[in-house]
Amino acid sequence: MEHGSYKNPSASTISIAEEDHTLANSLRLVLNKDPRVISCGYSIPHPSEACVNISVQTTGDPASEVLKDSCQNLIYMCEHVRRTFDDVVAKFKGNPKDAMDEQPTDRGTNTALINAVCQGVLKALKGQTGQAGGSGNMAAGSVHGAFAGLYY
Repeated sequence: MEHGSYKNPSASTISIAEEDHTLANSLRLVLNKDPRVISCGYSIPHPSEACVNISVQTTGDPASEVLKDSCQNLIYMCEHVRRTFDDVVAKFKGNPKDAMDEQPTDRGTNTALINAVCQGVLKALKGQTGQAGGSGNMAAGSVHGAFAGLYY
């Protein structure tokens, strides 16, 4: 449900039922990356209610349209992460030693699979943004930078 003004469609608060911080925080991130958004935030009226209020103020575009675009961008991001994950899992299952970049492991197949998936996803994300290799730390900055090109 949208709570807005007919006089000013660039500022609205949208209530989404049956959702929580998971969707709201993800949408907030994507909305705040959009250059058409001046400010964006969300609140949960009460912890026992499954409802989220997302407030959006734009530079002039209708807030509901910007929110729809951001939802679509979030879907694209999730699909990209899923494809990357599936590709790395398939590569690991095909040849675990290649997927691990020949790093020795004696911790078992599950740990090797997790390591291969994490390394493969990070490589794919870094390769997509043109970032150089790095220390291998899973810093939030590298993940945010990897998705910057998917927004627009």
